[in-house]
Amino acid sequence: TEWRGEVLTALSSVIDPDLNNDIVSLGFVQNLAIDGRKVSFDVELTTPACPVKDQFAMECENLINALSWTTGVSVKMTAQPTAMDTESEGMSQVGAVIAVSSCK
Repeated sequence: TEWRGEVLTALSSVIDPDLNNDIVSLGFVQNLAIDGRKVSFDVELTTPACPVKDQFAMECENLINALSWTTGVSVKMTAQPTAMDTESEGMSQVGAVIAVSSCK
């Protein structure tokens, strides 16, 4: 619908500095919805420790609030699950790992 295109166009000005591309093209914008005139969506980042997470949230909120027809925005920041899940790798019962070097 028309509102969806307008929201995505606005959000496409948010650029990920590490990937040099906008968050829409990168597929970070998920679960886009509208309730009345309030827009909500998730921004799924590549890592939970993303250094620009707060900046992205603020930029997204400002851009959507700047649209003349919106009355509010809800941005939920999420992250993709990590590739190394210790339980799936059989490490769930390991309490500690000790590295040993002989220095010969």
